[in-house]
Amino acid sequence: MPRRKTKKKGLSAVQVLSAVIAVLVVLLVLVIAAIIDKGSSVDAGDSTSSVVSSDVTSQDVSSQTASQSASSEEQDSSASSVAEAGEWVDNITVGSGYEDWNLILVNTENKLKENYKPATVKITSNGGTYLIDARIVEAYNAMIAAAKEDGVNLTICSGFRYYSTQQKLYNKKVQHYLDKGFSQEAAENTAATIVARPGTSEHQSGLAIDFNPCDDRFDTSKEYKWLSEHAEEFGFVQRYKAEKSSITGITNESWHFRFVGVEHAKIMNDMDYCLEEYIEYLKTK
Repeated sequence: MPRRKTKKKGLSAVQVLSAVIAVLVVLLVLVIAAIIDKGSSVDAGDSTSSVVSSDVTSQDVSSQTASQSASSEEQDSSASSVAEAGEWVDNITVGSGYEDWNLILVNTENKLKENYKPATVKITSNGGTYLIDARIVEAYNAMIAAAKEDGVNLTICSGFRYYSTQQKLYNKKVQHYLDKGFSQEAAENTAATIVARPGTSEHQSGLAIDFNPCDDRFDTSKEYKWLSEHAEEFGFVQRYKAEKSSITGITNESWHFRFVGVEHAKIMNDMDYCLEEYIEYLKTK
């Protein structure tokens, strides 16, 4: 008899189905892994974005509450300063300690960047809302409380100022002298002895506070007398005195107090140094 040919057996339906399922399972695992990996990177990106937007929001809110006259231009300035917030002037170097944040020297030779803005805290005073450097809030609150215990009510007329705000104040003062017949150069130079040129104002550092009233009446007030006797106990000094105007370039401002820290404030007052003189003194130590 002729030999019977045997048929090659193919894969059964069950085997084919099993193979398909196995492939699908592998593909599903790969897809899930890809989704998880992508989700992790998105989460990380969202976290970074959240931090930046939070900074912008807090600064925008701060700019709106810093004063009732805050403009939209200043709010835009606060948002643009996020990238470099906290940076000091270019020519401040790290060394022997006189460059500590509380001793930063701001004047015509040491300018703050246009978009500089420190971390600030909102405070209210005499119905107004102001900003000051977050690092001096504790000292400020303690000083206000101590003055109140002595029957002295210290109120603010100015705290942190944006560069753009200082520009407007300076331009206004320049125009004042131009209207009086001063030349452009004379008007600018004279205005600068009263209102600091933008970038050279301590108010942009957030470490300076002006107390009411911001004029010569403050010289004879009980508030000034109290500050003269006690401000150093909380780390504040009168920044611009009449006898130091040839050094600071600023006329007498009895209402303008600057935080330098308790230790430095006491030494500065004992030695009758303005900040420029004190920093030079520290450089020799």
